[in-house]
Amino acid sequence: MINLKKKDFPVLFICIGVILLFSFLSLIFYNVDKTFIYDIFVNWRNPGKPTEEINESTFVSTPNKKASKKIEIIGIDNFSLEKIGRFPWSRDTYVNIFNFFINPEGKSYPESILFDIAFLEKEKDDKENDILLANSIKKNGNVILEYYLDFEKGFEKSGEQKEVVDYIEKEFTIDLKKAKIKGRKIDEKIIKNRNFGITFNDITPLLKEYALTGSYAGTVGLFPDSDKKYRRLPLVYIYKNRIHFHAIIFMLCHYYGININDIEVDFGRYIKLNNITKNSNNKKEIIIPIDLHGNLFIDFIGNSSQIWPIRSAYDIYSNRAPAEYFKDKLVFFGIYSLGAAKDIWLTPSGLMFGVEFLAVATNQIINQKFFKFFNWFFIFLVIVLVSAFLSFYFYKLPIIKTYILAILFLFFYTLFAYIAFIYYLIVPYSGIIIQVLTLLISIIVYRILTEEKEKRFIRATFSNFVSKVVVDELLKHPEKIKLGGENKEITVLFSDIRGFTSRSEQMKPEEVVDLLNKYLSRMTEIIFKFHGTLDKYIGDAIMAFWGAPIPQEDHALLACCTALEMTKELEKLNNELPEDLNLDIGIGINTGYAIVGNMGSSSRMDYTLIGDTVNTGSRLEGVNKFYKTRIIISEYTYEKVKDFFYIRLIDKITAKGKTIPIKIYEILDYKEDFDPFKIVDKYNKIGNKLKSE
Repeated sequence: MINLKKKDFPVLFICIGVILLFSFLSLIFYNVDKTFIYDIFVNWRNPGKPTEEINESTFVSTPNKKASKKIEIIGIDNFSLEKIGRFPWSRDTYVNIFNFFINPEGKSYPESILFDIAFLEKEKDDKENDILLANSIKKNGNVILEYYLDFEKGFEKSGEQKEVVDYIEKEFTIDLKKAKIKGRKIDEKIIKNRNFGITFNDITPLLKEYALTGSYAGTVGLFPDSDKKYRRLPLVYIYKNRIHFHAIIFMLCHYYGININDIEVDFGRYIKLNNITKNSNNKKEIIIPIDLHGNLFIDFIGNSSQIWPIRSAYDIYSNRAPAEYFKDKLVFFGIYSLGAAKDIWLTPSGLMFGVEFLAVATNQIINQKFFKFFNWFFIFLVIVLVSAFLSFYFYKLPIIKTYILAILFLFFYTLFAYIAFIYYLIVPYSGIIIQVLTLLISIIVYRILTEEKEKRFIRATFSNFVSKVVVDELLKHPEKIKLGGENKEITVLFSDIRGFTSRSEQMKPEEVVDLLNKYLSRMTEIIFKFHGTLDKYIGDAIMAFWGAPIPQEDHALLACCTALEMTKELEKLNNELPEDLNLDIGIGINTGYAIVGNMGSSSRMDYTLIGDTVNTGSRLEGVNKFYKTRIIISEYTYEKVKDFFYIRLIDKITAKGKTIPIKIYEILDYKEDFDPFKIVDKYNKIGNKLKSE
C-alpha cells in the first residue's frame, strides 16, 4: 500500500490533472499516430528515401517482396509520348492497346484491366474511333472503366447522358438502405441525419458507347488528410442515396469471380465480398476494413516508383511485349508522365502517380494486409495506466534515475510501437510520448522548486552546526534526515570551561564576549574538522555529537579524537592569552542510542537529540571536577576506542537519576601507532566521493 504524505498531494494533483487532460485528448493524438507517426514508421520500414520529385522511370532494380506478382502497371510514360505523340491520344491508339490483350481464341489474357483514363466526351476528329474502341473493350470483356462524381451540383442530365446515368445506377450501384453502419441497418432516419460516407451532388458519366460494352464502370477520387498527404482511398461513395463503388472494387469482382450482388457494405466496419469462387485459397468471403466514411487505410509497401516495374504503353502499342505474359494478371493502365497529365499525389512514400496508388490499394486487399486500430476507451485506458505507473517512479526516483527511466521508456516504447506497426497494429504513441514528457517536466519542475526549498531548510538548519562536507551530503541526499526523529546510535560530547561564570563577573562584558568567541571558534573548528555536528552553545558549554545526520561507523573514535585535539588547541590558546585569562575545560563523552531529529515548536525547530545517552554524557562532563581530569568517557565509548588511546580506569559511578553504576575512564593520549588525521582523511574522501557522484 502506498503511504502518501502531505507533501505528496501537490504532485499527485499535478499527475492526475495531466493524465486526465491528455487522456481526453487521446483521440486527437491518435490521429497524429495515423498521420505523422505513420509516415515515420513507413519510411523506417521501406528502404531508401521517399520520392521528393516525381520519378517517371519505368525500371525497378530490386523486386518488392510485398508486391503481388499478379499486378502489372502499364504507364503512358515519356517514352510512349515520344514515340506515339503528345497526350491526349486518338482513340484508335487505344484500339491497338486493347487488341493486344486478346488471345487467338478471342479472349482476354489478363484477369482484369483497370483503365485509369475516363472517356467522358466523344472524339472530335473521328467519331468512328469511339465505336472501334468500344468494340475492342467489349471483346476483352474484363475492362473496368471510370466515371466521375462531383461535390458541386451541375446541370440536369438529359438524352444519352441521362440514359448512361440511369444505367450506371441500375448496374453498378446499390441502394443505401441495403448497407449498414457499424452493424446497424440504415433507415430513413439515419439517412436524414447521416454523418457517414462521402456524399456527392453530381455525376459526370462516361460515353454511352463505353458504358454499354458490358464492362464494369466505377468511380475514382482521392481526398487528402489535413497535411495534404494521401493515406486513404475511398472505396464507396454516396450519390442520391445510392452507393457507388471505386473502380478497384469491380476489378476485385473479376478477380474473385463475383458480381455486385455479392458486395456487402457496413460503414465504419467493412466491405465484404461474398460467394467467392476463385483466387482466395478456398475462402468464401473477403473482408476489407473501412472507416465511417468508407476509406481504406493504405499500406504503402514501398517508395513511389520502386514497387512494380512500370511497362511502357508503347511496348503494348507496338506489340514489343509478349501478350501471354499478362495471362491472369490484374493490369492497371494509366498516366505515368507529367507530360501526359498531372495525376500525381503526395503520399508517405513520396509523390506517386494515381495508377500506382490504385495498384498499391489493390495489392493490399489481395494480400489481406490491413492496419488495426484501437477504440477510444482502450486508448484512454492505456494512457492512464502507463502515465500512472511512470508518474509514481518519476516522483520517487532520484532526478538522474528519473531521466534514465524516461529515456529508456521512450526508446523501448518507440521500438514496441514500430514492431507493432510492422505487424499492422497502430498503437497509441504520440499521446503517450507527449504525456510522458509533460509528466516528466511537470514533476521535475515541481521537485526542483520543492527541493530548493528543502535545500534552503537544510542550509539554515545545518550550515552552522556541521562541516561543509556533511552539509553537501545532506543537500544531495535529504532523505538521510528523517523528519520527526529516529533512534540512532551516536556519540555525544559535552565540554565546559571550569570556573568561567565566576571569572566573567570580574571582567568587562566586551572582554567576556571576545574571550568566549575566541574559545568557541577554535573548539568549533576542531569539531567540524572531525566531522562532528555542533548541537548548541550553552553559555560557555558546547554540545556536539557524531553519527547523525550522516551515519558514521567511527563516531566514538571521531568524538574522542576531537576531545584530545580540543585540549591541545586550548593549550595553544592559553599561550596566546595573559596568564590571568588562561582557561581550563572538562569534557564528557558517552556512546549509545538517542532520538535524533527536528524538534521544537511550529515556529522554531532545531536538529538535536534527546535521551539517557545524552543525559549521561552531560553528567560525565561534570564529573571531571571531582576527579581533577579533563576527558572522561563512559564504558560504552571505551569499548569502541580502547585500541587507539592510552586510557585509564577511574572509577565506577552511578550517574544522577540512575541505579545501575557504569565504569568511567580518562583518555590520556593517542597510541603511537594511531594517526588521528588518517580518520579525518578517511571521512574527507568519503565526503568528496559522495559529492562527485
